[in-house]
Amino acid sequence: MSSRFQAGYFDRVYTPVYDLTVAQLPAYQHLQSNGLARVSVFFGCEVLVVGSGTGNELLGLLQRPGGPFVSLTAVDLSRRSLVRASRKARRQGKAVEVLQMNVQRLAFVDGWFDRVLCLHTMDFLADPAVATREMLRVLRKGGEFVISYPSGDGIGGVAAVAVRSVLEKLRRGKLTGALKEALASVGAAVAYAPLALSVKPQEVIYSRQELERLMASLEISDYGIEEDGVYRDFIVWGRR
Repeated sequence: MSSRFQAGYFDRVYTPVYDLTVAQLPAYQHLQSNGLARVSVFFGCEVLVVGSGTGNELLGLLQRPGGPFVSLTAVDLSRRSLVRASRKARRQGKAVEVLQMNVQRLAFVDGWFDRVLCLHTMDFLADPAVATREMLRVLRKGGEFVISYPSGDGIGGVAAVAVRSVLEKLRRGKLTGALKEALASVGAAVAYAPLALSVKPQEVIYSRQELERLMASLEISDYGIEEDGVYRDFIVWGRR
């Protein structure tokens, strides 16, 4: 799937239903929360959010200690997602610079940002290694990054958590909640499938050892790798 076609798909199909489907899944919310917990910011900190989507990570950053006092830049292929992200931030009283951009060709000078956050984006890229190199290029020396990578087990983790959550709601008599979550899960699967099938799985699925080799090739030695206990993607965080 070309970048232009992918951007169109995000604009017309994925983004309009995202906040009612994928964003509602407990497993995805866990990944998001786990990734955000790894981000530390300070007054005036320049933060780049890659693959910002509709802006939920931006809102999460604003809730971090010192979050309201950082400078936020969001990039995404989808113009519609960026518009929605900007509106969400403005409702929280925060102006965010939003730019339509391909993560594999970031239009920033070297070492511009203090922090880089990228969650649930590598799944859609044919070459996550190139994207990782670009993100680290625009990160200043000593700057910190948090990036998630698909392990290949994400779908199983999402499905298992969704089923357990729906069954628990049914057990507690919360029929409306169970129905909403079931519909969100089905909607997420329908919206996500074409994007997931648009790239070759062997090009985007990583093992811990492969991620270690990737970090070594990029001369990153100060980092950690954690497999999210629910979503099952790997979260890599560290310092350039």
